Amino acid sequence: MNVCMIVHSYYPWDIRVKRAAEALAERYNVDVICLRNDKEAKKETSGNINVYRLPVKRKRSGAFRYIYEYFLFLTLSSIKLNILHLKKRYKVIHIHTLPDFLVFSAVIPKLTGSTVILDMHEAMPEIFAARLNKKLDSRSMSFIKFIEKISMKFADQIITVNPTVKNLFIKRGTPDEKITLIMNVPDNKVLNLEENPERPDFLRGKFVLIYPGAIMEERGLTTAIKAVNILKGDISNIMFLIFGNVTSGNEYYEKSLRDLVKSMDLDNHVHFGGEIPHKQVPQYIKMSDIGLIPNLSNYITELETHNKLFEYAALNKPIIASDTMALREFFGKELILFFAPGDEKDLARCVLELYKNPERAKKMTKKAKKVYEENNWEIMKKRLYGIYEKCL
Repeated sequence: MNVCMIVHSYYPWDIRVKRAAEALAERYNVDVICLRNDKEAKKETSGNINVYRLPVKRKRSGAFRYIYEYFLFLTLSSIKLNILHLKKRYKVIHIHTLPDFLVFSAVIPKLTGSTVILDMHEAMPEIFAARLNKKLDSRSMSFIKFIEKISMKFADQIITVNPTVKNLFIKRGTPDEKITLIMNVPDNKVLNLEENPERPDFLRGKFVLIYPGAIMEERGLTTAIKAVNILKGDISNIMFLIFGNVTSGNEYYEKSLRDLVKSMDLDNHVHFGGEIPHKQVPQYIKMSDIGLIPNLSNYITELETHNKLFEYAALNKPIIASDTMALREFFGKELILFFAPGDEKDLARCVLELYKNPERAKKMTKKAKKVYEENNWEIMKKRLYGIYEKCL
């Protein structure tokens, strides 16, 4: 059976999409239509997965850039999907957001019998409100809420990422029974739980904090670096590892972080590791002592649960995170040590508390590991298969 995924992102770099595609490829033939970055092939095949890349690049900028990029990709992906559908007659079209209205690329396949799944990675009104500095009750955001509503109504099935976002969609009018929760959790095969890598020389004897993720202002890395500056007197061997890609439009922010490190004389306490292969991230998490999620608070971060949180939990690392709604509602204070977003003194307090009280860190880790095991990828994969069986 042939199925098609469409995503306004890069494949295989979008881990949620890659994980789902590989799981589905165990049962079906999977085509992926996505963006094309420099030096990537127009078409690539791996097992039962065919990747078709379109000549569109992601660029974070103002509202007009978003509109241009989204509609260009909508147009090109619709054309590509319809050409492929004539040959392959897809049973299921699986659309990954953002944008929500990308689901309308599947109009013709739906009219000819295909089932449409809309995979809501995020809530588009909240994303745009944060990116464009708008209020959620503004007229422009009301229009985006309308787009979200008709997009979800057009789809036959909805997938989303955490209970907070699911409840938000239900409040906005989507029936509970139409939404399936598939959380953004890692695959144990990728984590290599039994492997215990040896620390490199620059980490030996260090008390290590880690952040692997996108380098952008809302991720709160400025707060984390300032906290390290506060802590270096009490924890002289502290080391903060920062790994990840600099998202388009945030080059200035990475420079500001490096300048901050120099101005605070933290070269021996903060390490910028750049973007590393996904398979290496778990290795560095295993070498660390505490996993950080230092997000600032905005419409986006209040609704997020990070893949990295589950990686920390699976790899037995205590977690310190900003006190945001989705994390608080799902994990609670017994699993995560929360600090006030943007407050480096409160973050430093949390780190020092776990440094001085390793028994508390162990208890937190044990409880977080249990929650991870109750929501691991094997469980989520069964839910994904269940949706496809329902569609068929």
